[in-house]
Amino acid sequence: RRAFGDWRRLALAKENLPLSVILTSGHALNRHHPIFEGPTRPMVFTSTEGRSRLESWAATAQVEVVGVDQPSAKEALAYLLEEWGAKTVSIEAGPSTALPLYRQGSTPPIEELLLSVYLGDRVAESVRGAPFLDAGALDQMFPYRSEPYAVREPSGPWQFRRFTLREEANA
Repeated sequence: RRAFGDWRRLALAKENLPLSVILTSGHALNRHHPIFEGPTRPMVFTSTEGRSRLESWAATAQVEVVGVDQPSAKEALAYLLEEWGAKTVSIEAGPSTALPLYRQGSTPPIEELLLSVYLGDRVAESVRGAPFLDAGALDQMFPYRSEPYAVREPSGPWQFRRFTLREEANA
């Protein structure tokens, strides 16, 4: 954690630690996850029902819980931009959760995508998400991209690639 903080301060000129936001129904939220013990407490973004369900725990854990009628990645992003004045937001999500953010005319537009693709022969049905954007849609949205970077993990072969709106972002 200290090395990460030093890197953020020196390389990115950012003094404050990032805020983590967890999008969840609250039903299966692991309340003992290390993220709740870190130097900054995360925000939990959920439904109004989920907020009620998590309220007493959140007070003792010092975790902010935001409840809205229809929670989604798009709603969480809008909340961070409008209510917190966030200037940079990094989202880690699977295709089902993230796909609405990439629809034509999405506001604000997504400026960068770090895409990881599993290249193995089989993906268990229990972890298979909805299809993401096809190559044509990626080309249309992001004119600039890095070369693919292949990695073999214990889970199998993966490919990572960065897509951006601006050429200088890939420098």
